[in-house]
Amino acid sequence: MREPRAAALSLLLTLLLLAPPVFAQSDEPAFGERSSGQMDIDEFFNSGGDEASEQEPDQDTRDGEQSSTGEEAEEESGEGFEEAAARVDLEALTTSPVKVAGKVNAGVGAGIGLLEWPASGESWPEEIRYSGLYYTRVIVTTDARPEPYLRFHGSVETVFDESQVDGAGGAFNFSTPSIRELFVDYTLADTVFFRAGKQRLTWGQGRLLGNPGNLVSRIYDGLAVRASLPAAGGTLDGLVYTTPALKGDYSEINPKAFGYAGLWDRGFGPVGLSLSGHYHADEALGSVLSLSTNVGAVELAADFVGHWDRGEPWGGESRWQADGLFVWDSDSSDWTLVGEYRFDSSVAEGLGHYGALALRMPRIGGGKWRPALRWRHAYQDHSGDVVLGLSGTVAPKLKLSLGLPVIYGEPGSYYRDALVVETDQDDRYDEEKYYIPLDNVVSLL
Repeated sequence: MREPRAAALSLLLTLLLLAPPVFAQSDEPAFGERSSGQMDIDEFFNSGGDEASEQEPDQDTRDGEQSSTGEEAEEESGEGFEEAAARVDLEALTTSPVKVAGKVNAGVGAGIGLLEWPASGESWPEEIRYSGLYYTRVIVTTDARPEPYLRFHGSVETVFDESQVDGAGGAFNFSTPSIRELFVDYTLADTVFFRAGKQRLTWGQGRLLGNPGNLVSRIYDGLAVRASLPAAGGTLDGLVYTTPALKGDYSEINPKAFGYAGLWDRGFGPVGLSLSGHYHADEALGSVLSLSTNVGAVELAADFVGHWDRGEPWGGESRWQADGLFVWDSDSSDWTLVGEYRFDSSVAEGLGHYGALALRMPRIGGGKWRPALRWRHAYQDHSGDVVLGLSGTVAPKLKLSLGLPVIYGEPGSYYRDALVVETDQDDRYDEEKYYIPLDNVVSLL
């Protein structure tokens, strides 16, 4: 094994050519998924109703004409309202036939970079790595609401990328189609909402450093039943779900094969408060306290996450995390700034501090290009990454992204380990062990 080198730096230059929805009957995100929240700034200026409506002239009562009394006017108004209400088809407004939509995303990218910089004794050609990616993702969704209280939704996905190549000289195949979502919604007495089936759900408020407050992050891999109802001035969500990992060796009807989670959310004036918890027989008890508020144009949020060992008296050894976030979004100047800090008590000697900043800048080049910058740092070993990106639409349905990521730190450090793994000298140039990360290098916010 080679001796670890001194602090090293990796420079990568990434070129991504993406074709977002080349075929799309619906641009809305799949139900249950979070929207990216990155609205094109031009959409803010398209009100859709700019044409001034023609105002009817004032109709003064002419001399000799009798005006309606207040009672007559009220009676006429009531009759008109009843007639209009009778013409409204409430069933048509609260139901919908089966809708089928499809979306195809295709992309190709290439990258070139240095594994270490300075080269630390190696020649430049030996430090250069190349990488590429290509993918096609097809999603077909169906949605129906036969009754106001009943809804069905399903989506199927298949993907083709470099991982689908069947060995050297093998066939290029799409992955076996898989079900992304398949659930039924039922509303009882217009008050209690149920969702049963394969679904997606996100709790917590983290954005740049993961999301430890998302106690139900594994729900996508299994089946779940969720219920929502008003409670104590807020909303209470209850969830029962299972996945292959949670089930383990338990039988399908054993309560220990399931995870149980709940979340209560309520607003107290400008402050939002939520409490959530998670239980599984073989895991530590999870709990989250979340706070959020707005101060002018700045959004502030905090998650306090605790995992409590139930195997010992008084809870035994615990692990907790604190996550703080601020988001400043200026509509007038088109700047967005996001900052996040996290502390993780599981890192030895109290060194589990992490920080991140992301900046989305105004459009340049006639409004076609959008620059962005992201920086993340781990204080435990002073490693991190910095990504400068530029993205823009170069043709209809064709997006070009350029990224320059820099990963710094000792080999094996928190952020550097994802790029460089120390191996035997003979394996140093094994492309399976050294790679240039291309995925999402400019999707910063």
